[in-house]
Amino acid sequence: MNKVRFGTIAALMAVVATLSACTPFGPSTPPPPPPPPTVFDPPSGTIVRLTSGNDQSIRSTPSGDGRYVVFVSEATDLTDRPDTPDTPDLFLMDRVAGTTVWIGYSDAYPTIMDMTISADGRYVVYMSGRGPDGTVFGYSGASLLYDRETGITTAVSQPADPSESVAATSISADGSTIVIGYTRLGAFRGEVVDRATMARTVWSRPGEQVVGIGWPSPDGTKIVYKVPDGVGTYVMLHDTVTATSRAISYVPPLTIQLPFQGNVGSIFHAGVGVGLSVDDDGDAMWSEIGVGPDNSLVNTKVRRYDATAGYTSTVQQADGNKITAVASVAGDGQSYVLMTDVEVEQPELFGTGRLSRFDRDTNRATPISATPIDFVFAAMSADGDHMVFTSPQTDLTADADQNGDGADLFMWSRDS
Repeated sequence: MNKVRFGTIAALMAVVATLSACTPFGPSTPPPPPPPPTVFDPPSGTIVRLTSGNDQSIRSTPSGDGRYVVFVSEATDLTDRPDTPDTPDLFLMDRVAGTTVWIGYSDAYPTIMDMTISADGRYVVYMSGRGPDGTVFGYSGASLLYDRETGITTAVSQPADPSESVAATSISADGSTIVIGYTRLGAFRGEVVDRATMARTVWSRPGEQVVGIGWPSPDGTKIVYKVPDGVGTYVMLHDTVTATSRAISYVPPLTIQLPFQGNVGSIFHAGVGVGLSVDDDGDAMWSEIGVGPDNSLVNTKVRRYDATAGYTSTVQQADGNKITAVASVAGDGQSYVLMTDVEVEQPELFGTGRLSRFDRDTNRATPISATPIDFVFAAMSADGDHMVFTSPQTDLTADADQNGDGADLFMWSRDS
């Protein structure tokens, strides 16, 4: 989802002209109020280890109530299925039944990415270079839909030609809508697919140079994405019902001396695209991270667009060169995973810091542990009561770690 492609100057100028006509910014826009200080409560909740295989588990996403967890792992002993050597595999865990089933794998580029799961845990959508039956999609990749009740996987994406590749895909929490982003020679095409009928509609505008898409709103009617203008980045909101798009924020350029970083001031996605989120009301959240002249990460913050008030404000701000970012938002938009005081070594974009559940209504954060932890890829359930994350630490739970230095999958659950 974070593939960055750049088009011609003419195409970018066309995007700027289009955006200038729809951007809500101007003298009449009310200034956003300053963010109130976040209150950190004492740590609470329970952490359990979900995987302890013979190799590392990587990315993960929970269902709406945390019962099901879809995750990527390189372990070979999680199911009875013979392992495919040297490939990451995708699994679905049922925490209530105590079962884990194999969904798919990829031994071709792109590897398994962008997996999302419906709130009821029935549907999983992911991107992969190979289907579970061995079909090779190659560099173009594919958007794949897995049905837990039938065990059938279906290829959803339909590239316009062999040179068009899948850059992002996800499913809405209600399971109704699949969003796909394609790229071809610097061009972008966004598609919305009705899961039940497989009817598809193009939602992107001609000439739009999209460099990131967030997960759709729970009801599938809103899509938030980002568009560069050659200098900074616009955050855009698309309504699939009215078929309209508009700019909701602009990320200005920052001081930077990385030649490959053409989209300066770009928006950082924590995990697999989950840092860019929108709810059914059109309220959006994302994280912004700048890169300084010494390649340090600076001026990081969490931003929120209030659709009712019509403005964007900063809700969290980092100190110094540590990272503050939103990693995942609950279905109602009221709570989210907040990462604070994170120290990272670029470009890995993971490290040691504090993971908390932040409540937007009370402006209070509940840390999941008393001390900073090593983590990567944190995601929250739609009900806001569970958080899954990957960590190489061996002391987060009392049970023994089986894979040495390899990372395992953990779940934090809120006290009832």
